[in-house]
Amino acid sequence: MKYNKLILYSSILLVLIFSITAISAADLNDTSNIDVLKDANVDEDSITDFENEIFVSDSSLDLKNDYKFNNTNGLDPNTGIYINKTNFVINGNNHVIDCDNQARAFNITWKKVTINNLVIKNGVQEYGSAISANTTLTLNNVTFINCSGSGTTNVGAVFSQNATLNVNNCRFSDNGGDEGASITSYGSDVTVKNSTFISNSDKIIKGQIYIYCACLIISNSNFLNTTSKYATAIFCEDECEVFLKKYENIKFYPKN
Repeated sequence: MKYNKLILYSSILLVLIFSITAISAADLNDTSNIDVLKDANVDEDSITDFENEIFVSDSSLDLKNDYKFNNTNGLDPNTGIYINKTNFVINGNNHVIDCDNQARAFNITWKKVTINNLVIKNGVQEYGSAISANTTLTLNNVTFINCSGSGTTNVGAVFSQNATLNVNNCRFSDNGGDEGASITSYGSDVTVKNSTFISNSDKIIKGQIYIYCACLIISNSNFLNTTSKYATAIFCEDECEVFLKKYENIKFYPKN
């Protein structure tokens, strides 16, 4: 009798041990909770992250990642990232801001902002599909790709109003807009040096650069494979001044 009880108790104990072992193994292999935590924290390299980094930076920001717009991250696509700092520098380190054909990249409203070595692509907005600025803005080695105006009055990838715009060693590729596919300026002083404008778009009405009541100085720049209804390169309207530096290399190669 005692022997039978011993066997019974031993069997029950073995069942309990195997049950506990099975449950523990299942818990160790169950990664659903980990996956949920990962999904909840997936916001890396978003435009919102970029905006937060600008907010906490003092005088400059060095990019270490590419960034992409996501319409679920709370950023208003009609404005883009606000930069309201004075003497602020963004060092892009050749990283990419992809607006995903949904938004503008930057809305610059303060004094003296410089952007270096950055790629901005797929921007969409009525005024300034990539950048809108009413301050002193300097662009060094910035590339704009496939940025297009929207709405009834749509203008270039870079829009400046009552501002100073310096464009150095930049490339504008396949951008679109009625009044200036790449650069549009109202009442501003614009200087363009060592830059290239190239486009296969047939939807440009008033040139790669459009200025209205503004001053444009351009040197050592190329306009390649461009088409437009009224001007393949530069369109000026209402009290404008344009200076093509006599001894600088400026080439126009309109599309045949």
